[in-house]
Amino acid sequence: MKTSNYVIYFHIPETDEFYLVHGYTGAVDLASPEAIGYLLDRVDPSHTWHTKDLGIVREAIEGRTLGPISDDTIDMLKSRGYLTEMSSAEELRYVEKLAGFLHNRNIKHSRPNFMIVPVYECNLRCPYCFETDTRVELGKLKILQNVMTEKMVDAAFTSMDVILKQRSGPEGAEKAYITLYGGEPLMLETLPMVEYIVRKGLDENYRFGAITNAVDLDHFLHLLGPEKIGFLQITLDGPREAHNKKRIGPRHRQGTYDRIIANMKSALKTGVRISVRFHVDYTNISQVKELIDDLENEGFQQSENFDVYTYPIHGFHRGKSTPQYPLMAIHQMQRELNPVLPGLPTLGQRGSEYTGRDSEGGNGRKLKVMVSDEGIQSKLRAYVKDKLPGLYANGMEPCAATIGLYIFDSLWRIYTCWDTVGIAGHETGTYSPGGPVLNTMNDDWLQRSPATIDECKQCKYAFFHFGGCASLPIGADKSIFAPACYEFQDNFLYAGQSFFRRGLDDVLQMSGPETETQPQPLGVNYGEAAH
Repeated sequence: MKTSNYVIYFHIPETDEFYLVHGYTGAVDLASPEAIGYLLDRVDPSHTWHTKDLGIVREAIEGRTLGPISDDTIDMLKSRGYLTEMSSAEELRYVEKLAGFLHNRNIKHSRPNFMIVPVYECNLRCPYCFETDTRVELGKLKILQNVMTEKMVDAAFTSMDVILKQRSGPEGAEKAYITLYGGEPLMLETLPMVEYIVRKGLDENYRFGAITNAVDLDHFLHLLGPEKIGFLQITLDGPREAHNKKRIGPRHRQGTYDRIIANMKSALKTGVRISVRFHVDYTNISQVKELIDDLENEGFQQSENFDVYTYPIHGFHRGKSTPQYPLMAIHQMQRELNPVLPGLPTLGQRGSEYTGRDSEGGNGRKLKVMVSDEGIQSKLRAYVKDKLPGLYANGMEPCAATIGLYIFDSLWRIYTCWDTVGIAGHETGTYSPGGPVLNTMNDDWLQRSPATIDECKQCKYAFFHFGGCASLPIGADKSIFAPACYEFQDNFLYAGQSFFRRGLDDVLQMSGPETETQPQPLGVNYGEAAH
């Protein structure tokens, strides 16, 4: 027997504990150094894909005198998949088939998602915007400022209805979701058409959200609310001074911070939910706490419909394999924020969670700030609780683009990824009053999973990452069937350490009633306390 190629190893230096996670069997276990050493001695030396965790634990047990492990521990290692009789090639084929099955199941059981791009123009000129090159090219063609017409909107809704019925049957249109995107979808120039889109969508039982810079949001208040545009993602680049250096435009050369703050306050009165995306890099990450304090001084913690999450500017979409200073990866953001936000390791839905000071408004609420970790801790929690089905239910796909996202733009074109909208050659189809016409590129997006990416088949993180963001290799002029690893291995190891730093008792508590899926102490002498 050999050690499975899909074992993920963790060492917690503070407690000198070792944890094992198996990438497809659902096993999660606390292990003794002896059990770790036993597995390391049986690793296939020809398997070298994503093995940084092996180096970390080898260094952790180096120089130790390791005794033998018991037959019971060996049996447990076998039963939980850490030791396997499969060859490396057989394991790879097993993962390929399993990933293909789960991906096809995802497509079958998921409802298509839709986005509408009313215009590619934007009223801001943020220096890091990944759409800058696209906007320049469209400007040269004199079509950048083309706003959707009523005829185009009608055709888009016809096409969405066709897609929904193909995927979901006659009742498919019930409560489907549309995100308004751009360019900037909510600016004064698009107001009449957005009014038409929302009115028509509500008549057909669609729900709405929007990704907006909120600069002209005050003109759209009558379209906001739980039964209208119910969700807004709005970006801030830090407190006032830092934000105003980046998020500027031809009509807003002095910055947009105060305008956005005022517009968010007005918007919250409609009942809309707002999630603020704080773009961080090494130039402004030290100001996270200052932004939180400023938002609390403005009273945003008094609304239960308001939260903030941080996300790094990384440059991967421009073909960079690693972030170049001052850009950063997610694990670097987490490291930088640990000393800034006390209590950061608290587990949250999207990553680590920090809650600010008590509000002074008397309702006891705190401002919730989420620090993204690509959902890794949430996935580990689901994996501990319910094995692979838990991970599946938590959402395996990196985004909706690989299971059915259809983006209708202002030029009669359909895309499936918001990072590639407007880029010539990346259309996945066209639409017209007669409905959608999808091409083979749409098929490629729907086929993308670890089952069709050679590197992903042999990756121990395959079911936690599931191929990653397809736009990243595309941005580097690679195939859609190339992996999007980038910093995920480092992100997983860092977030996983934060997860297991809680200790076995807390991990067990997360998994609910005791079942065979719960972590087991492998070769650890807990005496009568052992399960």
